[in-house]
Amino acid sequence: KTININGNNFVQKNNIKDILKEYKGNSLNKLEIKKLEENLNNHSYIKASKIYKVLPNIIAVEIKEVSPIALFENDNQYYFIDNQGNNIKANIDAINHFSVPIISSNSHTKNIINILNIIKSNNTKFYNIINEIQIQNKTVSFEIDKGTIIKVDQSPDYNNIYKLLSFLNTIKNNKDITDYKYVDLTIPKQIIVKENKKI
Repeated sequence: KTININGNNFVQKNNIKDILKEYKGNSLNKLEIKKLEENLNNHSYIKASKIYKVLPNIIAVEIKEVSPIALFENDNQYYFIDNQGNNIKANIDAINHFSVPIISSNSHTKNIINILNIIKSNNTKFYNIINEIQIQNKTVSFEIDKGTIIKVDQSPDYNNIYKLLSFLNTIKNNKDITDYKYVDLTIPKQIIVKENKKI
């Protein structure tokens, strides 16, 4: 008779209940939990679900939603990329809900996904101010708040990314990354910066 739902932030409870409504009124003993979970997991924005029977007439639903890390456009349709590299069709509600950087290039690689995962797991504050990502040959440019541009290469060892994270950690007590007009980390053993003009 009752469905208790937890863990959902974007997916509406009514949507979850709609997926399960054909089973409402059934005896708890007759419910096929695995089938219910499979039906929920078919939702584009649900990564995983867990359902528990609570006697006498309640089911508890735990939802784990997808974690988009970027947005891109392909053939006039927007898609999210999640942290495992899966593409998820994006609608206007989802775009307004998930604040993620936009990849302006038509193509992206596994490297970009790994780069974003490294940044997000090590420096969420910096990840949250990335507005746009441009990919040109082997170079990746991040445009962040206040128009700051940061250039790194796509080397498979991710040395540039760790060098960027180290640089962010070094300056954090004295400067903000947006105090710079650009930061170029593509030259080995160098960091080239230009500061924004002070008003």
